[in-house]
Amino acid sequence: MNNLSFDNGVRELVINGDENRIIRFNPCDYELLKRADGIYNRLDEKFKEIEEKELDTVEKLSQKDKVVREEIDYLLDSKVSDIVFGRTNCLSISNGEYIFSNFLAALMKYIENSMKEEEARSNEIIKQYTEQVGK
Repeated sequence: MNNLSFDNGVRELVINGDENRIIRFNPCDYELLKRADGIYNRLDEKFKEIEEKELDTVEKLSQKDKVVREEIDYLLDSKVSDIVFGRTNCLSISNGEYIFSNFLAALMKYIENSMKEEEARSNEIIKQYTEQVGK
């Protein structure tokens, strides 16, 4: 079978330096921004629903973990949450924050930087063409 190779923007990120934990996604996918919009509002709504159930604390935390993982997998359009968090409940706390919040903050910074870099590259290419036309 023939193969068509091109740069589709997908990048690999190693999680916390562990070469066995690699996620792949396109940090410049504009649909990613659409999926990210309102993620915390969606989580709050789902967390409220879980809190209303008559469950013990451990079960509530387990269900919230599942909800967060689903949102992160949806965000990156790939099953990455198990790679990112392993078997740790992503509502566990580190440095005063939920670890999923730490992940999302780092991820969004990476996405922001990636988009700025790609935009700068694109502007340089456009500039080359527009300068040629102006001559």
